[in-house]
Amino acid sequence: SETVHYADNLPETDSGDGRSGGGIRVSEILRTVNEFLASNRRYMVVTESGDMLFGGLDVRVPHSGTYLAQGFYASMGFAVPAALGAQIGSGLRPLVLCGDGGFQMCCMEIMTAVNYGIPLNVVLFNNATMGLIRKNQYQHYHQRFISCDFVNPDFELLARSFGINYQRVTNVADVDALFADCDLHGAINLIDIVIDKNLFPNYSSRR
Repeated sequence: SETVHYADNLPETDSGDGRSGGGIRVSEILRTVNEFLASNRRYMVVTESGDMLFGGLDVRVPHSGTYLAQGFYASMGFAVPAALGAQIGSGLRPLVLCGDGGFQMCCMEIMTAVNYGIPLNVVLFNNATMGLIRKNQYQHYHQRFISCDFVNPDFELLARSFGINYQRVTNVADVDALFADCDLHGAINLIDIVIDKNLFPNYSSRR
């Protein structure tokens, strides 16, 4: 069997480009995800394309769990339908890490989970922008932001229309208790985390 050795890549504080300060950082969310996975078995982490794919590099999945992502960059809208199919095939509980851009391309698949009673947990990184595109425009194109920002729908109303659980996180103090009020074992949950669109990760994709 394969032995996986993890490196701790999550800083105590991010030093991302373009920081405006005060917002929830992706590293804080991933640290909470790792703490949850360390004490809960048989979870499958599924990541969307873009920055969520890179964020998945810092996720640790022990205890008979697994990690599922696309091969580097591929089409957006992968995570939710992939999680449903993989759950049916493996029986593992899906924990989806998804940006709001990719989520809008696949969110209606949540009704498949509702119709067939498939447990599903979506951690939504809500920053009202295509994060990877905005980061590249900041780093390489002199902050000329073109066609990356957008207006999101009301995700609480969307979750209510699906008849699923909804939780919204808007400040750092609530990150540590992120999963406290959710049934992550057998329910369908949309966890909406508002993050600062100007808190970019450090890496450069040179695009």
